[in-house]
Amino acid sequence: MNTLLKNNPKKFEEFARDKYKCYLFLKGFNMPHTELYSKENLKKFLIDKGSTVIKPRFSAKGENVFFIKSIEEIPEICADDFVIQEKIDAKKIEDHVFDVRVLFYENKYYYYSRVSKKDSLLTNLAQGGRAESTEKILEFCFPDEKEKIMSDIFNTSSKIIKALKQRFSLAKAGIDFLIDKTGKIYLLEINSKPGISGMFILRNPDNSAYGKLKLIYGQDFKKKQEIMLENMIGEKQCAE
Repeated sequence: MNTLLKNNPKKFEEFARDKYKCYLFLKGFNMPHTELYSKENLKKFLIDKGSTVIKPRFSAKGENVFFIKSIEEIPEICADDFVIQEKIDAKKIEDHVFDVRVLFYENKYYYYSRVSKKDSLLTNLAQGGRAESTEKILEFCFPDEKEKIMSDIFNTSSKIIKALKQRFSLAKAGIDFLIDKTGKIYLLEINSKPGISGMFILRNPDNSAYGKLKLIYGQDFKKKQEIMLENMIGEKQCAE
């Protein structure tokens, strides 16, 4: 069975689309507890956790995601198409949530962060999130733990890719991490066709401000990003 999976790249795409199957396979990498949706499971989550996340089992881009705090907030949804996930007490920049997207591409790793709109819990760029430098954000949020957190992210990413390669044929993947208030990392999900628009944005980014945090992008940063992008997708594609 594993031989068939490894010889068929589309099997990884099918696997990565299914958030529940991903959880069952990768929960050992500190994924938030996840269950198939049912009102009974939701009630149990609310009793045990106080709040939870309901998200589509198969879709992406942050669409149709619900953050629930009480039974009265239960949406009208098709149970078979959704999962319930533990809500992590994420570290924020002022009123903005951020995550870290790691891109595995041709046996190399690249990364950037996505920051939500104010008072939103969705970091997806398609939902109004902004691409930012992970290093700059960590320097502000975890000045004494930045190196450890980055090491945790890359060590975990490497182990995840190794585990996936034992079952699937893949040349690229996206791995999304959330960081809680203590600096602990959580694997949120994986993507077989991760968006890399954040890499293009950071090639020539605007400066950003999140309350007291000012992110200033100088020419040295932009040049570094340009080189990183060229290494990732090739000089010709980068220029297009």
